[in-house]
Amino acid sequence: QPVAYFLQNAVDYMNGNSDLCTMRTKGLSLSALHTTNGALVLLAQYFNEFGLAVIVVIAGLIVLLFRKRHRNALRLRYDPNNARDAKSSKAEGGKL
Repeated sequence: QPVAYFLQNAVDYMNGNSDLCTMRTKGLSLSALHTTNGALVLLAQYFNEFGLAVIVVIAGLIVLLFRKRHRNALRLRYDPNNARDAKSSKAEGGKL
């Protein structure tokens, strides 16, 4: 219901009927979260602040690693004599 009220209020506000918004939400109450103090709350807070960012960075590094490997494998497959990366072409000996 709150999402439906929000959409109706947004449409009414855009149409210039902002008075309908106040009339519609007159009987609604605010549903506040009840928090408790403890280690679990602190852990959840730190995970939301830092843990998700670390997970995104690690996922990005993994994707970067796979793209680099794939790009290098394609380059060695189709142009093994190109010496862009001397380390991999020497290790492969120019052959697949």
